Amino acid sequence: MTQEQYNKSIETGELQLDAWGKFSYFSIVVVLFAMPIACMALDIFDKSTNFVRPPIGFIIVPTIFGILFYILQKSRLKFTIVKTRLSKNEFLKLIKQISDKFKLTTIFEGEDVFVAKTNTEYFSSIIRKQITILRNNDEVMINCIFDLNRKGPVDIMGQNKKAVNTLIEMIERFEKEVGH
Repeated sequence: MTQEQYNKSIETGELQLDAWGKFSYFSIVVVLFAMPIACMALDIFDKSTNFVRPPIGFIIVPTIFGILFYILQKSRLKFTIVKTRLSKNEFLKLIKQISDKFKLTTIFEGEDVFVAKTNTEYFSSIIRKQITILRNNDEVMINCIFDLNRKGPVDIMGQNKKAVNTLIEMIERFEKEVGH
């Protein structure tokens, strides 16, 4: 995560992805919009007598689903924010504890940033997840999406939310342990 992505994430309360990450994350939306665009392009540019105009449903249905999936995916980029009194050192100890307990593979780690991939056995899903934890003054911001390097489905079953809730519980327990 770049400093610019970190700053924008803090400012917006939403996980910022690079260009490839956005494409990967929103790929289902791209696929859904491709069909109506292809149908409209064929309608406009194919002037042959053999062309059969596709039913309007080939345009409307994927467009509606594309919009709905975009809204769903966009909302899942929002961070869950937890107020905390953890110092930077305590935050780093917490991150180490989380990483060890769940056998996370670290992608990026900094003073106020932790991005890792999950090991599937701990988060009850066959889909690997990408967990992002940011620290901003008295807040810890948590987000969980599917691993962007592996094509995965949209999280309809709420597994990512369960992972975030597990991390929140762990943060609260850690705060009690250190006396906050």
